Amino acid sequence: MSWLKSEDLLKEIIFNIEHKDLIKAKIVMDHIDFIDNKTQKRIMYELSKSDPDFVIPLVAYLLWNNKNYINRFPNIKDVLFEQILLKPDLLINLIKTESKEREVYFQLAAELQFEESVPVLLDVLETCENQSEKITLIECLGELEDPESVNRLANYLYSNDKKLVFATINALGKIGSQSSMQMLANRIGKEESVDLLILGVFARNQDKISIEKLNDAVQSFSPVLRNFAKSKLLEMGKKTVPILIDNLLSDDPNTLIHTLNLIGEIGDDCALAAIRKVLNEKSNDANVRFAAYEAIGMLPGKKGSFVLIDGITDSESNVRIAAAKAIDTKYDKIIGMGLRNILNSKDVESKMLVKLFIDAQTENIFLDLINDEYFQNIAVDYISMETHEEISDFYKKLLEKNNQSDIINKINKKSSTKKGGKKHIVCAVDDSNLILKIYRSVLHKLDFEPVLFQYPEEAVEWILKEKPEIICTDLNMPKMTGIELITHVRKKYSKDELPIVMVTTQDDKPDIDLAYSAGANDVMNKPFEAKSLGKYLHKYLKNYE
Repeated sequence: MSWLKSEDLLKEIIFNIEHKDLIKAKIVMDHIDFIDNKTQKRIMYELSKSDPDFVIPLVAYLLWNNKNYINRFPNIKDVLFEQILLKPDLLINLIKTESKEREVYFQLAAELQFEESVPVLLDVLETCENQSEKITLIECLGELEDPESVNRLANYLYSNDKKLVFATINALGKIGSQSSMQMLANRIGKEESVDLLILGVFARNQDKISIEKLNDAVQSFSPVLRNFAKSKLLEMGKKTVPILIDNLLSDDPNTLIHTLNLIGEIGDDCALAAIRKVLNEKSNDANVRFAAYEAIGMLPGKKGSFVLIDGITDSESNVRIAAAKAIDTKYDKIIGMGLRNILNSKDVESKMLVKLFIDAQTENIFLDLINDEYFQNIAVDYISMETHEEISDFYKKLLEKNNQSDIINKINKKSSTKKGGKKHIVCAVDDSNLILKIYRSVLHKLDFEPVLFQYPEEAVEWILKEKPEIICTDLNMPKMTGIELITHVRKKYSKDELPIVMVTTQDDKPDIDLAYSAGANDVMNKPFEAKSLGKYLHKYLKNYE
């Protein structure tokens, strides 16, 4: 607007200020973008000297029209704050007015922590019909953190308007009182997206109620909620361990498994006694035993290493591998002497034990025992003729690092007689590195080529490009659940084109129903061995023998 001169606009606004002509002043301020920066600053200066009754509504109008003015004029809020402090009752009266810029007044009250405004804001909330204003009011009441707001805000937790519900959840979370946390806890269980937001509030607040409710969510029927709650408890770390230890008193296998996984990842060895008690009293479920041995292996220190010896004679191969891997992390000379005594029998069981330590990809056990003739002979034969190439490479690198080239030569010599050939490709996805090791060994024994992924999002990217012949996926995985993985794959491949088997410790009907509705061909329970996994592969791969 070339016709508009900066000095004319400045004169006009000064005239309006002197005569307190708010209507004309608003018209003038609508053109502030078209004048130079120096004049804009001069106008702000003139406003800072004017009467609060005039300047507060005018600047509020300016901000309501263009929120970017806060960035352009950093001191504009200071002008408002100074004027409000000169006449605080004015802000209360302005909040009551039905002007279109009153959202700015709500925000000013919150930023100034103007507690006297709370009753007025609550009254306005009751009569307000504008959604945007209601959301702003709720947000501002949250910023003011007044416990007296909780009961009236809680009514909006059950609104049909999702935006109002979300704003209320965040507001109650900011208030953070015991009653507000309880209100949020009572709201859980109605809708997954709402529940996730509430759990996020609990994760930020981390008070007793919040930790308890996150812990409850670990036992939810929703994989998304379970994984979210587990990830947040893991982030909180050792402060959650007391309540997790209490979980180990449960008789529910799923609760025990999720809890043992969390304790292991947190790595607090004060839980060791409780885990040993689980093995002694609640170990009828192989998945519980697996999770217990895996957790012990992840705890720091050498405590509890002797309890692991029982695990290597477990009836389930998966559990034996978990115990073997745990022994390896806590290995010392005393354990070594005990293992040598067991191997000295040189019977079928001791031979299977050598193979167990190799399948578990142990390092400390292997290096300590490899120079014993009996262990070495079995290990060389097994590594060279029966293990997957990646396991063979793992041990050859380990031997090379420890200057054992003579044993590498023995492995290579025997490996040269091993037959090759094209194999069916099976993609296995599980966030447990130990389970993936088991997949590798089992699939190799079944004469399949395993392609393994610990991160489901990477698996999806590969699957959509390469298309394996069948997929085995876990259910509970961070970032992307098995249900979400199946959903992504089914966008491209039908059940006939690419079979998917959900392999999980979960045995609850809602989880199984979710898997089938997402597009799983079948659901298989852990633990698995060559026979049980082979049964499912045979079912879906027609040319498998």
